[in-house]
Amino acid sequence: MVLIIDDVDVPLPRPLLHTVAVIDPGVNDVAAGRLQAGTAGMRFIRADLGHRGYAGPRPIPGHGPHHYRFHVFALDEPIADSVTSAKALLAAMSGHVLALGVLTGVYER
Repeated sequence: MVLIIDDVDVPLPRPLLHTVAVIDPGVNDVAAGRLQAGTAGMRFIRADLGHRGYAGPRPIPGHGPHHYRFHVFALDEPIADSVTSAKALLAAMSGHVLALGVLTGVYER
């Protein structure tokens, strides 16, 4: 599985990637606070904020509400460890998505 969290309301030409995670099929749940580097069964790919792991909503103060999308993809094959960028991940996923879901949340400071 792959989890991608993005913010579509940033003043940039494309959504800002907050979290990019490859999750092993054996992971049945993720406890609060465990969506981070070092958690068994998860591999994080560097997101736009320059880190690996979960980066929660942080809209620009006074910028208004931001829409955060949580994309979940079920794949028919594992993602190779050699995939280290979001662009390469999307290319590796192409043609291998069995199912997907999107949840959108809105947050404003």
